[in-house]
Amino acid sequence: MNKKEEEKGIGSVAFLIVIASTQAILFLFLLLVYIRTSYRRSMVGITLDQKKAYIQQTVDNLVQDLDDLHDALPKEQAEKLFRQSIDQHYYGENSYIWVKKVLNYEGGDNYAVTLMHPRDKSMEGKYLSTNEKLSGIFHNKEELDGILRDGQVFTKIVFRNEAGEEVDEKIIYSKLYKPYDWVISMDLDVEDIKKDVHFMDKTIQKINYRILFFLGGIFTFVIVSLNLVLFYRSRRKYVSRIQELSEENAMDELTGAKSRKAGKRILEHSYNRYKTIGVNAKILMMDVDYFKSYNDRYGHSFGDQCLQHLVKVIQETVRSSDDVIRWGGDEFLCVLYDLNDLYAEKVCNKICEAVASHPIKHGEEELNMTVSIGYSGFHESDEDAEEVVKRADRALYDAKYHGRNQAMMYDEENDIYRER
Repeated sequence: MNKKEEEKGIGSVAFLIVIASTQAILFLFLLLVYIRTSYRRSMVGITLDQKKAYIQQTVDNLVQDLDDLHDALPKEQAEKLFRQSIDQHYYGENSYIWVKKVLNYEGGDNYAVTLMHPRDKSMEGKYLSTNEKLSGIFHNKEELDGILRDGQVFTKIVFRNEAGEEVDEKIIYSKLYKPYDWVISMDLDVEDIKKDVHFMDKTIQKINYRILFFLGGIFTFVIVSLNLVLFYRSRRKYVSRIQELSEENAMDELTGAKSRKAGKRILEHSYNRYKTIGVNAKILMMDVDYFKSYNDRYGHSFGDQCLQHLVKVIQETVRSSDDVIRWGGDEFLCVLYDLNDLYAEKVCNKICEAVASHPIKHGEEELNMTVSIGYSGFHESDEDAEEVVKRADRALYDAKYHGRNQAMMYDEENDIYRER
């Protein structure tokens, strides 16, 4: 082979390497774009489903609470308490509850009037029409049709500017409370969901840029090697993150509740959330009354069944967004998010009633089990998350001291520990 042929051969190899490198870079670029786009779509979809479930459960719970008030109080008092509840309750930065009264189920002008609107009081008393368009659609008609068909409905409104560009999108869940002809609604801002995945999206974007920067102008072998290193690093971070998430969501093997280790992280997160944005949570400490007698009389295996039964009842009573944690032995801790004192007391009483009304079987025998509950919220003077647990534990002691099978909120003046 002469010199020209050698140079020609080397040139051909170099050309093939350049072509292969370019193709590898292009392929990896398209792959990264596809992964990023697919990830963003899946995350937005998952988060949207979670948020829709949250607003539906929130409104359904409010309707149930309103039904309880309707059974117990005159309409005027029930309406007043319900208004106070939605005025005081925090549902998130851009979410709120509003109530309209249907005057004519056939629709048309003045078919309904806005009764309660915590975000914009000027809307209260405003009459509504199914003949008016909102952002280009007959939203009120769509909502009324869904209410008449199913008693509840999800609707969507897309707001656009003068140029026809989309500027905001809201998902609304509405449910009819027939005894008052009320439609209770709550919305969620789709833009908020996009913000939730924005940070991770930016991180992925930065990684993409770095990968492309290092890949540019490098031969196929080096490119593949670098990608293997980056893949290994990404996989290690991914596995590490999965392990962290697994620990955060670790379940107690016996009962299916969250573990104490996970519970401490949940408490710390709730405490930091309270300190940064002022949103409080109610911390419940509870245990089974006379639990030792179950173990002594029926054996530890049946005692384990009692704890499993208890967790099942509690999880069916509280919201799916609340956390049930096994703190140790027969002692459990619940974190109830975004509840005021009135509704926290109501939830605690519901738990006591639910446990007492669901006996557990031992052979042919039915055993009635009860729990005592102490609860408290974070205080401005708290220096860490443990202080609220101590208050809840003291309130639990008070509940047992005053007869068990009841819930008591921490009261510094009546703290039995302070009296002893």
